[in-house]
Amino acid sequence: MRCPTTRSSSARLAASTSSDRFSGGRREENDRVTPTLGERVTWTGFDTDVHVARRLYLLYSLEHDRSTATNFNQQYASLSWRF
Repeated sequence: MRCPTTRSSSARLAASTSSDRFSGGRREENDRVTPTLGERVTWTGFDTDVHVARRLYLLYSLEHDRSTATNFNQQYASLSWRF
């Protein structure tokens, strides 16, 4: 039986042409049957959305995850035109 617990926090910074967000947290899973199978995952992230021109928006996201089994970065970027 697993009992997941999640804690997270975030902060938001705003300007007239962009929106920025920092986030992070920790999740702990404890297996009551086999306690050695428990896992702790921490993550931090940053997202920004920039208004480049009248109808042009740029989005960038970066997240770093770390646990007992994995350690990786995930990045995402997009450019959109609204009509």
